[in-house]
Amino acid sequence: MPQLYDLHGDKTYDALSKKSNSSMKYECLVLAPALSYLHDVVNECNETLDANEDCDLSNSEWQRRFHAVTNSVHGVYALLCNRWTMLELRGQLEQEPGSSQRGGSDALRAKLQFVEDRVYQAADGVVADEVLQQWLNDFDKNRGKAMLSLT
Repeated sequence: MPQLYDLHGDKTYDALSKKSNSSMKYECLVLAPALSYLHDVVNECNETLDANEDCDLSNSEWQRRFHAVTNSVHGVYALLCNRWTMLELRGQLEQEPGSSQRGGSDALRAKLQFVEDRVYQAADGVVADEVLQQWLNDFDKNRGKAMLSLT
């Protein structure tokens, strides 16, 4: 199952991490494993098709390979869904009428920070979309308390 992994030592990630307010380091945390796992999925599919032409695969081997590919694709989908939700929040910040030049209202900024912190603190960086939506609902219910804890 795809998960975020430690990119410290990666020159791109380290360069982006030096910028104090860069969300691009988060993009690296999502895109690096997503691309790696999708690359592996493509290779696995190609190997499976090649082996199938030679009739070398048993039913159990087909199932194992299909499960591996499905598992990887599901994990990449979860990583990208999490990031999409955060991008939607960032888009709301940019479009909010009367937003300050810093990029939106304090409430939306706090909500985005709250979600980013929870997603990137998750053990593997993959949070089910239902869990992410529940966090957003929890934030809305307890906005004052959540904003105070962030500040």
